[in-house]
Amino acid sequence: MHGNPASIRLARSAVCEAAERGSLSSVLLEACPTRWDRTLAMQPEGSIMRRLFDNEMQAASEAAESYGVAVQLVDQAVEITVPRLRSLSLLTLRQLLTPWAGGWKHISDDYRRGLARLQSADGIGMADLLEDGLVRNTPLTLLRSPVVLALIAFTSLVVAAVGWPDEATMAALMDDLAAVVTQALGIALLQMLLLGRVALVGLLEERDVILAQSIRRACQGEHEREVVVVLGAAHVNGVRRLLLQS
Repeated sequence: MHGNPASIRLARSAVCEAAERGSLSSVLLEACPTRWDRTLAMQPEGSIMRRLFDNEMQAASEAAESYGVAVQLVDQAVEITVPRLRSLSLLTLRQLLTPWAGGWKHISDDYRRGLARLQSADGIGMADLLEDGLVRNTPLTLLRSPVVLALIAFTSLVVAAVGWPDEATMAALMDDLAAVVTQALGIALLQMLLLGRVALVGLLEERDVILAQSIRRACQGEHEREVVVVLGAAHVNGVRRLLLQS
């Protein structure tokens, strides 16, 4: 879980333990140069922003560098991913509007295949995602989200400008908020139905292939050596399945 303290500890300890065994060849990160450069520019090592937005990618990278181990960025370039997501969105919209031409079947096939790839009998399962450390640290993980922080900052500015509302005003605001949240949830559900196929194919399936190919290349010739790969949980089962195939 990106930004979760339990995941950060896991990434750091996996790197350090392999390095201490003397078998660590390299550390691979689910990042591309553009995203990685942006991250380092916004939150360089030792900065306040780095401490506020602690994450498993930088934790693993810093641990690797402390042992003199090479770090590789192995994700698909964001310059490829973003246009691909746009084209998939347009394709999905067109297929939603043309069910008689097999559009709905194409979408349902992608959903079925994508959801199946997320599951694995001997990979990461729901029990792993509900592991105590991840669950306990989820509130902190959400607070590290730029969207949540922006909402908190906006609310603070409004309260500072107009003052804290009285009881009657607060009750009216809560009623309005409940209506807005209900509408937002409905829109979010619609977006999930419409954009789920885009995420399953463009954000996961296609990037899984790139990640698996990169891992294969990094492991070639590394007999009795270890490679640590830091991935989001949604990629693990798909990448694992590809690596176990010929």
